[in-house]
Amino acid sequence: MTRQRNMMKITNSSMVELFWKVGKVFNNVLLKEGNLETDRLINNISSHLTNWFGPFFSTENIIIMQEFAIKCPQTTASQISSVIGWEYITELLVLNTPEKWIFYTRVVLLEQLTPIALKDKIAIKLYEHSQPLKLKFPDSPFFDIKIIPSKKNSIVEAYLSNILGKNFRQILEPNSRHKNRKPNSYNLSIVEHDLINITINHVIDFQKFQNLWLNSFVNLSFREIGTQIKEEMNKAQLKEVEKIDILNRLAEYFDFKYGPPFSKFHLLKIFKVANQSVDDFIQITSLLRWEHILILSFLTDKNEQFYYATLSATEDWSATYLKKQIKNGLYYIIAKKTNEDVDGIIESSLLTKNIYKNKYFIDFMSVNP
Repeated sequence: MTRQRNMMKITNSSMVELFWKVGKVFNNVLLKEGNLETDRLINNISSHLTNWFGPFFSTENIIIMQEFAIKCPQTTASQISSVIGWEYITELLVLNTPEKWIFYTRVVLLEQLTPIALKDKIAIKLYEHSQPLKLKFPDSPFFDIKIIPSKKNSIVEAYLSNILGKNFRQILEPNSRHKNRKPNSYNLSIVEHDLINITINHVIDFQKFQNLWLNSFVNLSFREIGTQIKEEMNKAQLKEVEKIDILNRLAEYFDFKYGPPFSKFHLLKIFKVANQSVDDFIQITSLLRWEHILILSFLTDKNEQFYYATLSATEDWSATYLKKQIKNGLYYIIAKKTNEDVDGIIESSLLTKNIYKNKYFIDFMSVNP
């Protein structure tokens, strides 16, 4: 669960920071324009954004984003977004100083509060009745708080609910609905048009970074599991037959306890990937989904592996199609004859990924301790 929690914390932090930026943009533009029809503008803008990115961009939420950007300095927003989710931010909006935001966020972490319990703490003015908050390291106000994951941990449950939930998926997942995100300018003012386009650009940047990062994190996590198993076996100086026997028994246990990500079939493949050099693996881990990496791990020629990795990324090959091209010997038919520079294409193939196409992602995130 520690890996999933770390993954969710970083993605959650990026999403909350995205909302702060959007709120800041709306405040700057609307204040500059001095528009008296702010409510109507936000309603019109929201109708477009919710169609593309879901209910996180409802009229109510956009207003909350604006208030968030006004009441919470960017530094404080970055600090608290790394440890609590958006559902807590909405309860903190009644506070008027960074010290109070930090104080109540610490209380949430220390007491594992739900958003409703947080609201109650604020209502009884806990901050005013407590000793002044003195932080030894004000730049890292939560470094001393250890969150112990458990099935009853409200923070972890909130993270997991967010990242697997429909609303979160709508904002994170690039898909066909988003390809032609051009607002209908016929009924929009210049201000509305500009705000929509600026928000779209912020969301697209969020999607690009998070999908690439999440994809890499899942891949690296699986490989690290295989590496740890491999290292323990090497310490014990086991024979190959003994290693296979232990892997089979581990798989039987893990499959029963954790499910599909650690089935016998998959665990044997994870162990196989662990035998690949770290440098070679890192070069392809951000380009491909885990199922593609499992296929490529059986190739011994580094150039051949990079060739198929690049084409899979740039052409968005499915795992099935990748297998077919390897079987047909595409690399030996085309690349070797033309002396194609494989390394030269890697940089240009860093396209936006869709983490939800990684069939191991949901299974990995759903693993219970």
